[in-house]
Amino acid sequence: MAAQNADMLRFVQQMIALRKRHPSIMRRRFLTGKVIEGKGMADISWHGIQPNNPQWNDPEARLLAFTLASREVHEPDLHIVMNMSDENAAVELPVISGKKWCLALDTSLPSFQDILSPQDQKPVNSPLYLVNNKTVVVFENGHA
Repeated sequence: MAAQNADMLRFVQQMIALRKRHPSIMRRRFLTGKVIEGKGMADISWHGIQPNNPQWNDPEARLLAFTLASREVHEPDLHIVMNMSDENAAVELPVISGKKWCLALDTSLPSFQDILSPQDQKPVNSPLYLVNNKTVVVFENGHA
């Protein structure tokens, strides 16, 4: 059974590893959008195709993104894009001084490229990332 579902098993194992790398996902308090003292960024920032521009008032919007600030010193921040549209979207990545976004997960990519451990991640060198339709993408940031 495991051999038959090796791709799914690998994906789930990598998702568990991603979750364990990010204590910020398991917060004990509600996110507020307020700047974290000493970090210089909000605990959560909401976005659309452009940073800080979520389409809250557009009932047709099918893309939502957010940046989740890390809680621990060694923990990278996360940027998550959910494109539930039928259309692909070129999404502008938010800029965090001294950091580079690295692709950690793209559910539209084939197995073994869809989710990457930190040692296999490459920096995204463009300010835009093409998020395919019906796709979730996760970025982790590292030092530039």
